Amino acid sequence: MAREGKIAIFSLAYRPKVGGAEIAIEEISKRLPERQFVVFTMRFSAEHREHETMGNVEVVRLCPVWLPIQIRKAAYPLLAWRAASRRAREFGLSWGMMAAHAGLAASWFKRSNPRIPFLLTLQEGKSLEEIDSQTFFIRPVFRAIFRRANAIQCISTYLAAFAREMAPNTRVEVIPNGVDLGRFGATVSIGRLAALRESLGVGEKDILIVTTSRLVRKNGVDRAIRALPLLPEAVFVIYGEGPDEAALRDEAVRLGVEPRVRFQGFAGHVTLASALAAADIFVRLSRAEGLGNSFIEAMAAGTPVVAAMVGGISDFLQDGETGIVVPGEDPAAFADAVRKLTHDTALRLRIVENARRMVAERFDWDIVGKQMGSLFGSL
Repeated sequence: MAREGKIAIFSLAYRPKVGGAEIAIEEISKRLPERQFVVFTMRFSAEHREHETMGNVEVVRLCPVWLPIQIRKAAYPLLAWRAASRRAREFGLSWGMMAAHAGLAASWFKRSNPRIPFLLTLQEGKSLEEIDSQTFFIRPVFRAIFRRANAIQCISTYLAAFAREMAPNTRVEVIPNGVDLGRFGATVSIGRLAALRESLGVGEKDILIVTTSRLVRKNGVDRAIRALPLLPEAVFVIYGEGPDEAALRDEAVRLGVEPRVRFQGFAGHVTLASALAAADIFVRLSRAEGLGNSFIEAMAAGTPVVAAMVGGISDFLQDGETGIVVPGEDPAAFADAVRKLTHDTALRLRIVENARRMVAERFDWDIVGKQMGSLFGSL
């Protein structure tokens, strides 16, 4: 039996830099107060402390901030492995977040500390084809990350199939990311919703379409913008930042829909919860998804979802029952879906009720935390 101890987490980013993987660490750890976690992460800014404690999570930030970020990322696996190895006696389990920089650090830690079980989590949002092309030249190293793991936790059945292909003899568990129902499922007053729509310049008869997304090609924000000429009554509000923002703004200008596209930048969960509740429709016509927490959050808020069926989305999106599925590259199909959800009240109510019930039964962070706690214990 593995000795009890702290859980060493290898994650390239952690608070205040957050994405789906980092939120998962935070939400799971705070639901397991009896356990102690140590996160070995990269230091992104001089404003971020090298060492601090957040609840039952000790955060150790590595890499000199004066180095270019790409060099810091390249150095992170070695520095994280060394930092964790110096404290190996404290740990009863290591947890690598994704099969990239952090997974490599965790893999090295497992090699030098073979008695400490290694759990690998797959949260990858890229397509498997893209992952394959990017790892072609380091395939033996990449495969070793999977094969050194004692178990692989995947957030979707899509990623689980990939894990079984990479490590046929390794235990694979599907445990999704979750949603904070206390926040995204909370009732928002009519007055608050009306004020938010007014602040966005959305009229009473306008259709408010919202997306929450990092602005990169894989998330398909450009596809929704291309459908706006077919939806003159729609206002499209985009929450998120990313390298494609300038190109997306240019596309909106080119199509003559710029006055109806609102780029709101980064927003915290409190703002997003209200924005989703105020929206008529949530859209993300992704080109790839590992799972897609933004969809789950929209469902919890009672906002019907329109999406393309890619990657892990099939785990929660059933066409006509928990959302509407459209071909991502077809603007007319998206426009038709928007009109259908706007005018068919019975369909809209059925989708909202089914989706909310499903999220409460399968994607509540409290449920996910218990599942992860059981997985930690079994290792």
